[in-house]
Amino acid sequence: MPDAFKEADFDADSWDAIPVPSCWQMLGYDRHQYTNIRYPFHSTRRTSLRTTPAARM
Repeated sequence: MPDAFKEADFDADSWDAIPVPSCWQMLGYDRHQYTNIRYPFHSTRRTSLRTTPAARM
């Protein structure tokens, strides 16, 4: 990423256009950022809400 990317007059004409919304890794840019292995720790705590978030406001 060029340092001048944040400048208003940065010229990005040579960059490719991609559809928005989209997943740029699925379009061939970079690699997928996921894993298919389990977490290295056990989850024994149950995480359930007794009330909805709107009811707590």
